[in-house]
Amino acid sequence: MCSAEADARKIPMNRFVTYAQNFEDVILWRALKHVHRGFYVDCGAYDPTRESVTKSFYDRGWRGINIEPIPSLLQKFVVQRPLDANLAVAVSDGSDRAELYEIAGTGLSMLFTLLRSNILKRASGRGLSTYRPQRCQMFYVNLLRAKFIF
Repeated sequence: MCSAEADARKIPMNRFVTYAQNFEDVILWRALKHVHRGFYVDCGAYDPTRESVTKSFYDRGWRGINIEPIPSLLQKFVVQRPLDANLAVAVSDGSDRAELYEIAGTGLSMLFTLLRSNILKRASGRGLSTYRPQRCQMFYVNLLRAKFIF
């Protein structure tokens, strides 16, 4: 048994610990608690624990795909969620690559050209710095369905 499975067994199944920002995991658990071992796809996963909608499900034996285009954030998933598929890509229905802008220290990132200049100006006005754009590998939505059978 790996350490992730051992850690998951420490939380009593009749107790629910929320990690999500707005209790989304609680709402989902109320609807899905009858599912013994489910599957999730977390797009823009951000962090394996902080503000995580999937952490409590992972602790209960669910497994899934964590999609996070910022490599430094995805690395936490590689370490803390070894039983999940962890992908350093952005999801798209279009091009192969795009420019990804990250707003430092927030977990926020964006790809869309139309909104980008306005959002970057607002972030800068609030004292938040943005990283230079980095090329990001895109993952087609229909390819996601083909590669991982749901």
